[in-house]
Amino acid sequence: MGGQGNIDSDDYYKVLGVSRSASAKDIAKAYRKMALQYHPDKNPDDREAAEEQFKKVSEAYEILNDPEKKQIYDQHGKQGLERGGGGGGGNANDIFRHFFESSGEDPFSQLFGGGGAPPGSRVTVTQGPGGQRITMTMGGGGFGGPQRPARPPPPSDTGPHVIPTNKRVCLHGLQSAAEHNGKEGTVLGYGEGKGRYTIQLASGDEDEEGEEMALKPQNVTQLVEGVEIVKLPGLAGSKGEIMGCKAAVSEPFKYTVLMGRQVATLAPQYVLLPVGTFGVRLCGLSNPELNDRRGKILEVDREAGRYTILLAPVSEGRQVKVKFENVLC
Repeated sequence: MGGQGNIDSDDYYKVLGVSRSASAKDIAKAYRKMALQYHPDKNPDDREAAEEQFKKVSEAYEILNDPEKKQIYDQHGKQGLERGGGGGGGNANDIFRHFFESSGEDPFSQLFGGGGAPPGSRVTVTQGPGGQRITMTMGGGGFGGPQRPARPPPPSDTGPHVIPTNKRVCLHGLQSAAEHNGKEGTVLGYGEGKGRYTIQLASGDEDEEGEEMALKPQNVTQLVEGVEIVKLPGLAGSKGEIMGCKAAVSEPFKYTVLMGRQVATLAPQYVLLPVGTFGVRLCGLSNPELNDRRGKILEVDREAGRYTILLAPVSEGRQVKVKFENVLC
């Protein structure tokens, strides 16, 4: 463990006050301390400054807690993360919530000295085979104002082939529910047995939950931030966000990418997905055994135009190199 964190430093290790040889446990311990110290609800008299500091602490933890991002950062610094599209960009409140949910600890008792959560917040304690679980719903504090309490999500299987929960996706290729094609939703979970994601559609009313649907992986595409445009004159090197897709049966698949104020519809070979993207799907390969296999992007070879994909199941340890155009998120 290192010393006191330096919130003004540009070095993630110094922000958290840990050494470069710090263990995952040390990094988590440092994050816990500083996240509680700089949480906006703990600093109501200077909330704006606290929000920025809280974001810096969360970004440092997000990078150092991820083995792959940490390795890139150790070797190439922030520039390496930016080149690979793997920089920190997670929501600070989500990182905070997930951290304390997984630890089973109620952060509000720490933030408010046992006085409970701020108005509108909810802490749910459940007991199961794995022990106690705490689920948090932030209220008036944090970023973005009040949030509507949500019911506990369904159980979810995980792995390199699974899009993580809370990821935004767009729907396509639906036949019996074609009216939902093009709509946006959020992943609530994945069931390995039936091979379906539980997707909650975006609702136009903030006070109402959207409809839930069980969908095959082939019918969802992730809305990924931090993609990079490659091989296209005038756009190559641009960074953007996948905000949708064009997936008509009679036409080639294309992403809709937002780059600042510019929107373009681009084929997959021109949209470089970030290292660390889970739940990508292989398609259009001459080897039929690999088509529709799913996994996680481990590496990017720009010169060869190929990803290295870790396929599920992880126990097999199988990695394949696949052209950009044959990998969909």
